[in-house]
Amino acid sequence: MSQASLLHQLNFLAAQSIYANKVYTPLQAPFSLDNVMGTSMEMAMENCQRLFKWERWNCPTSDFLLRRSSPSAELDREGAFVEAIATAALIYTTTKNCSSGITAGCGSCSDNPYTTICSDNPKEAEELLRKHSDINFAKDFKGKIESHNYKVITNLLEKSLTNQCVCAIMGPGGNCAKEICRLVLKPFEEIANDIRQMYDEGILLENTIINSRVLWNNIPLDALVFMKDSPNYCELDAVPHWNGMVGRQCASGASEEDLSDEDRERCGYLCRECGYTVEEKTALTETRCNCKLTWDFQLQCDSCIIAEKHHYCY
Repeated sequence: MSQASLLHQLNFLAAQSIYANKVYTPLQAPFSLDNVMGTSMEMAMENCQRLFKWERWNCPTSDFLLRRSSPSAELDREGAFVEAIATAALIYTTTKNCSSGITAGCGSCSDNPYTTICSDNPKEAEELLRKHSDINFAKDFKGKIESHNYKVITNLLEKSLTNQCVCAIMGPGGNCAKEICRLVLKPFEEIANDIRQMYDEGILLENTIINSRVLWNNIPLDALVFMKDSPNYCELDAVPHWNGMVGRQCASGASEEDLSDEDRERCGYLCRECGYTVEEKTALTETRCNCKLTWDFQLQCDSCIIAEKHHYCY
């Protein structure tokens, strides 16, 4: 076979690649768990740290990753939150990849990735994930906890769909003659906020009601459950590699006498209630200032040093 013929055949085979018994275009790719895992975990961790920035447990990167890779034998409140937001991010990312047509073989855009009117379908995305990952729960007490929380998140995503309509054809007088509507998920930040609310209202279940079907059937699908309450995060090594509140920032941007009531309350909660004092430090940052546009349309700026006050627990 000539080189030209071989190249032609390879191109033909690439164009006719089959995924889940469907032909996909050069704009699409087969589903890859590794690809969505990286993107979704980054999104989950960013939102976790946003939501807990000023809490004693502030979702540090090392603890988040440890809870994902080596879950403890007993799921505490923070562990339940990490599992919940990671699950939500994974299904959310997969859903968006399917509805945008990026992933072949799923979503209403799979056959035509050039359209922009495809609906989000988290249920289909969750089914796709089940085919490519080991989402099975043990029969023990912890397995029942994890299974319930998984259902909570899938239920939340289903409830997070909203109807979004755009005008396809304009009629006389500027009125819309024909609308095209699709179901879309709320922004992930809003879904993460909902999970944080579930964290605050979480239910502690002790391992004494393993066989109580009545209990499990009556736990609502908008409540996260966990096996033990949070440790004392004031203390060193409350969780592995935890430094307590030593060095934690509690406020910034003003001298101590000018702190707002909210900042003072936060510093009291993070520092003083944990047995530490609040120390003020000055941080110098260099920034552009006094910028002006020159005659040749170039932006010319001075370099200014700004002193900012930060407050830490020591």
